[in-house]
Amino acid sequence: MYLNYPYHHVYPTDIDRHGFTLNLASRGSFNYVRCAWFAFVPTRNLQTGLSVANWGLGLGEKKLQQITFDQEFSEMPTVAVHLTLMGSPSTMTELKLSTTVKDITTLGFTIEAETWATTVFDHIQYNWMASVDSRITIGSFQKDCPIGTECGNINGNNTDSKYQKDIVSTSSGLKGATFLIALRSFDFFESTIRYSLAAAEYSTKEVSVVFDTWSNSQTLSYAVDWIAVQTPPSQCL
Repeated sequence: MYLNYPYHHVYPTDIDRHGFTLNLASRGSFNYVRCAWFAFVPTRNLQTGLSVANWGLGLGEKKLQQITFDQEFSEMPTVAVHLTLMGSPSTMTELKLSTTVKDITTLGFTIEAETWATTVFDHIQYNWMASVDSRITIGSFQKDCPIGTECGNINGNNTDSKYQKDIVSTSSGLKGATFLIALRSFDFFESTIRYSLAAAEYSTKEVSVVFDTWSNSQTLSYAVDWIAVQTPPSQCL
């Protein structure tokens, strides 16, 4: 992704049994965008939804949003949260957002969002998934980069790239799984964001998380949630 203005919104429409339309709205410019998706039918073991829209954050502000499941789970679910809408004033020189999932129960959970430094968000919205389905593994990973060793380039050379690969262990088997991964927290030095993020099976119980930046994009930290789906070809979720 290369985002030249801190506003974007990704959402599906026209959903039916045969497919859907993926929409990307922006008040700026993209050089390119890559999105990951998978489709499923909600069950008592798997639910998804959106946080409220038009949820803004001021300077150094922290806000909580309570999410209630449509149906109570039979046991404690694992939860993944992905940012699907982000909008900041064009005067922003850096983008900083911390997102935490708290107080998970069989009935719901809480999203905690916080900014710091000079960052302001006019709008943020999250897509979430909660699951107790044995075919779905949900995990998270956070990378903190000490000052001077930022997760990104510091020389402003448009041809250079900062590539990082981290191996994350999990207790679940992952062989042949399909992965979905997205940022939920980040600390970018500037409002022009250039990054690529991917996940794949590294071994049967390890995930390879690959984060790549280029040009002068710099990141002091980032956090991702990933989802691994194991479904035999004859089954559907």
